Amino acid sequence: MVALEKEAHPLAGARSAYYICKREPLSNVSWLRRWFIRLVYFRCEWASDYSIEDMGIFTDRDVAESIAQQKRDETGKAWSVKELPVNGLLPDEAVRYGFYAFPGSDADARYRNRRSQLQAVETDHLDSLRQVAKKVDHLVNAARAG
Repeated sequence: MVALEKEAHPLAGARSAYYICKREPLSNVSWLRRWFIRLVYFRCEWASDYSIEDMGIFTDRDVAESIAQQKRDETGKAWSVKELPVNGLLPDEAVRYGFYAFPGSDADARYRNRRSQLQAVETDHLDSLRQVAKKVDHLVNAARAG
C-alpha cells in the first residue's frame, strides 16, 4: 500500500477532518455538458456521486489541499477536499458545512464560495454568536436610552 502521510494526528479531540476524493474531471466532457452539470450543482445543490473514489482523511486542511493539488497535477483527475465533522453527522437536509474545494480546477472559486439555503454550524459557535448578539442588543438599547 502506498500512502502519503504527514505527521500522524489522532482524530480524538478533532472537530473536523478533510476528506479527499477523486473523480474523472469535468474537462473530459463537452463544454455544454459541463455547463449543465455545474448549473444543476450550483442551482439545485445536487450532484451525482458516480465514479467518486474515496482517497483519504487529513486533519490539516493545508496538507489536504496541497496533496489534492499535487495529485491533480500528477493524474489529471479532479481531486476535491471537503471538511466533515468527526464523530458526528450532518443533518439529512442538504447543507453547507465548512470547507469544500477542487484545488486547481477552473471552477474552484465557485465551490469555495458556494451558497446554500442551509448552513450547518457547530452548537458552541451558535452559543458564542448568541452571546455576541446579546452584547450588541445591550449596547444598542443603552445608546437608544441615553
